[in-house]
Order: sequence, then structure tokens, then C-alpha cells
Amino acid sequence: MDGVDVSLGFATALLLAAALRRSDTPTIRLPAPRRTGSRLLLAAAGVTAVAAACLVPLPDTVTGEIADYRDRVRASCRELRRIKASGDHAVLLDARGQVDSIAMLDLLRRQSAQHDATLTALWAEEPPRPLHDDRDEAIERSARSSDLLFDVLAHVEATMPRWATQADVDRAFHYREQEAIALTARADRGLSDLAGEDCMNADTPG
Repeated sequence: MDGVDVSLGFATALLLAAALRRSDTPTIRLPAPRRTGSRLLLAAAGVTAVAAACLVPLPDTVTGEIADYRDRVRASCRELRRIKASGDHAVLLDARGQVDSIAMLDLLRRQSAQHDATLTALWAEEPPRPLHDDRDEAIERSARSSDLLFDVLAHVEATMPRWATQADVDRAFHYREQEAIALTARADRGLSDLAGEDCMNADTPG
């Protein structure tokens, strides 16, 4: 008999003891109270015990739920790292030393959409209660990072020529660069805290 069964068995014994002369269960034997007031109090205690057994997860259950949820967070981190790596060397300078800024922005926006979709799917999952605060913090950090990226891409589109040199690219992406680096690192730490490990590090296994 596991912890929930024990709790339910105890609650059942309380309820039966309130209604009958006595209650026997495989593990619990209680004499029935003789007074109506005592029976009512005991019945109320039994109802409370049933509710607690049904609504309050046991420590082992919570530990398993946390481990399962963190596995899903780590899987999302791996997908985010894959999305980020998919842009490596995807848009290169041509023979003239120029890059098509439209193609580059299209790639970055596709990556951004895939990144947001991955996080949206993760945030839709209900975390175990002990991880609620970490999940809420990770959502807030990721949202701020995504908002800044949207602003940076809008700036790049407005300021970079269609055919851009490396200097043009560097100059355009210098906009809010330090803030972007700080917010991205903060968002990555939020996900890592939720995962229970440094899941956004490219050197992390998996």
C-alpha cells in the first residue's frame, strides 16, 4: 500500500468510525464514538483527510514530476540550440564581399519564430508546484529577450542596405548590442534554472 492508499485508508476509517459501531481496515482499527457530536467531528476529519490524500502530492510523486518536467525543459533547450546553430554559415558574403540583407533577415526571423514556438509549447505545460516561480521567471526573461530581438531586427531592416558589407552588418547589429547580450544571457540562465542544469550551453551533452 503506497502513501496515497494509506492516507485514503485512514480517512475511510475515520468516516466509517463516525457512522458505525467500529471500523476495521487491513491496517487500522478504530472504536466508533458514541456521541453524535463526536461522530460529526470525526466524519469532518475523514473528509479533510480524503481531500488531502487526493489533492496534496506525496514527496516521491513531486520528485518524479519535477524530474519529468525538467527533462522536457532540457529537450526544449536542445531544440533552441539546434535552431540557433541552423543559422551558422547559412548566409555568406559573396565574391564582392557583400551579403543579401533580405535573405539574412528572413533567416533570422524564421529562427526567431521557431524559437518562440518552442518556448510557447514549453510554457503551455503546467509545471510541478515547486517550479512555478522558476517557470514564471523564465517566461519573463525570455519575453524581454524576444522583445529586444524584434526591435533589433526592425532597426537592422531600416538601416542596412540591401547588399551589405561586413562593416554594414557589424554597424547595424551594434544597435543595443550590450543590452541584447545581457538579456540573452539572463534568459538562458532562466531556462537553465528551470532545467536544473546549464542547458543552454553549447557544450552541454545532448
